[in-house]
Amino acid sequence: MWAAVLAVLLVSGTATPRAQPPISPEPAYSVLLRDVGFSPGQLVLARNGQIVVKLLPTPQPKEVAVAGVTRIAVTKEQFFARYRDIVRFKQHEAVKQLGRFSQPPDADDLARLEFSPDMLDDLRTCRPGDCKVKLPHAWMTTLREQVNWSSRSAHTDAQDLFRALLAAYVAEYQVNGTSALVEYRDKEAPARLAEQSTALIQHSPYLNALSPDFARYLIAYPRVHLPVLDSFIYWSQEQFGLKPVVSISHVSVYQDPAQPSVMMGASRQLYATHYFEASLGLTFAVDDGGTIRPGIYLIYVNRTMADALTGSFGKVRRSVVHNRTRDGVEETLAALKRRLEGGER
Repeated sequence: MWAAVLAVLLVSGTATPRAQPPISPEPAYSVLLRDVGFSPGQLVLARNGQIVVKLLPTPQPKEVAVAGVTRIAVTKEQFFARYRDIVRFKQHEAVKQLGRFSQPPDADDLARLEFSPDMLDDLRTCRPGDCKVKLPHAWMTTLREQVNWSSRSAHTDAQDLFRALLAAYVAEYQVNGTSALVEYRDKEAPARLAEQSTALIQHSPYLNALSPDFARYLIAYPRVHLPVLDSFIYWSQEQFGLKPVVSISHVSVYQDPAQPSVMMGASRQLYATHYFEASLGLTFAVDDGGTIRPGIYLIYVNRTMADALTGSFGKVRRSVVHNRTRDGVEETLAALKRRLEGGER
């Protein structure tokens, strides 16, 4: 069906203005849009440079998924050169702090990270099933027992210890991969990040259809060796809702030899202090097939699991999250389009 739809768009004089490059007939483009589920009319809008965003169905109530697509007049190599410069790429008023981990990770990589006083106070009373910060059981015990919470230096000591725990966690992940991911114990029901993170990848059929090797790499890192273009881990502190969220993410960039028309990036969340249990962001830059001016179809898909989407107020919160997520992706793609086509750094 999708081959026929693409053929119609390519040859239809009314649907494809001559001034615009044709929709790419490449299999990569067909696979992505078929599996993500954009309509033919949405494809026309994207081809003409408009931004199309849609919510995706999810297999469980705590998961939210959104996809966006637009055409940007840059090459895929130019886009991912910016994407890999993560400190500048993520510059935004909501991003308070950000930095990359070195190889191997060290607590000094987090020297600029300043936790809020309220969050540091919350660490003092954390117990399994009752904690205002997302932590594994072992971290709760370490912070409670190794910090003298009655001393004047309690906040400084807790901050230094938390930085050390995060750095050691990243180092363990680099050695053991998914099996090293934490089990959050802030709620009564434990949340196993390894299982949830793997599930988000498995809930992304477009990724496996386009590059099974990249999907396996993300799940089995670092046991599966793949010649990725880049792989790095960064931390950030961003303002979400009422609380700033400190998170750690693993970014990988890959170009599958079987799909020369597409480059792809994956941002896999390894930890977050609040709200998010797991998150996966996938970015695809697909050649548009134009000959007059190079361009790409930029497709972004985010899948996130959040604990606030269940319970008695889950439906209300889910509606709010849906609206804000959709608006956020649209604003992000619009800003990227302005910056990249305008030559801004």
